[in-house]
Amino acid sequence: VATNVGYAEETTLFIGGDSPIGSIDAVETAKFVAQGEQIVFMTTAGAISAFEGVFVRAEDYPDKYSGPRDLIGKKFGHTGWGDSTVQAYQALAKSYWDIDIRTDYDSIVADGGSLVAMLDKGQIEGFLNWSGLSIMALTSPKYKAIASFRDVAEKSGQVLLQTGYSARKWWIESYPDTAQAFIDGVDKAVKWMAEHPEEFGRGGKYEKAADEAGWLTNAATEKMIKEWLRDYKYFNTSAIYTDSWIDATWEFIKLGKGIFIDELPNKDELFWRSPSSK
Repeated sequence: VATNVGYAEETTLFIGGDSPIGSIDAVETAKFVAQGEQIVFMTTAGAISAFEGVFVRAEDYPDKYSGPRDLIGKKFGHTGWGDSTVQAYQALAKSYWDIDIRTDYDSIVADGGSLVAMLDKGQIEGFLNWSGLSIMALTSPKYKAIASFRDVAEKSGQVLLQTGYSARKWWIESYPDTAQAFIDGVDKAVKWMAEHPEEFGRGGKYEKAADEAGWLTNAATEKMIKEWLRDYKYFNTSAIYTDSWIDATWEFIKLGKGIFIDELPNKDELFWRSPSSK
């Protein structure tokens, strides 16, 4: 029997032990492992790339704002200090631009939709938003990204992810073949989406699901999503789950010490590798 649940409920079921597999990224997995949870990051198959970023009004770019440091002392909107996207930006801002967003920005916390309205009205000068509204901003002529998670990650030659799949340690050690079969199945699904992106557009077989995901907000968004699906820029496969990706992701997790994680877990115990990949 299949039951559809939301992301938050899925995570709760996984951490609560009701599900052996959960859709959480490596960073969130590291947080739980540091707290004593017996889980491991399992795969990048089906993981969504992190494409959030810092946006300003297009009319203010580049003369007024061309990079994150230009927002120092300005009103900057985000969705809250407990939000994983905000925590990730805290780590990146400190490492790449020497910015402490808690003290260097005049932070305004609000929900995602309100942040968009506030930027339009001039009540804030920039924002960091949820993925759906980041897609909207990327495809709108009204906004300009002055910092992108994707661009920062690509400097390491790897992909920064906002999701992924983790598993309970006892389960994956007991059923490694089942885990690999799950990974192979998700890879096939992502490959099918890349080969049939039109099925996620207007008139496509999965139009309803695409619309609910915000992919059909306007023609520009639909076009970009189809291109991302085709080029594996939205969903990833297990092919990127290499030693180099693990090393780059571990370096990012280390940047978050004292920001989104208090103590670092053992790296070798955090990332699971299929016996067939060793």
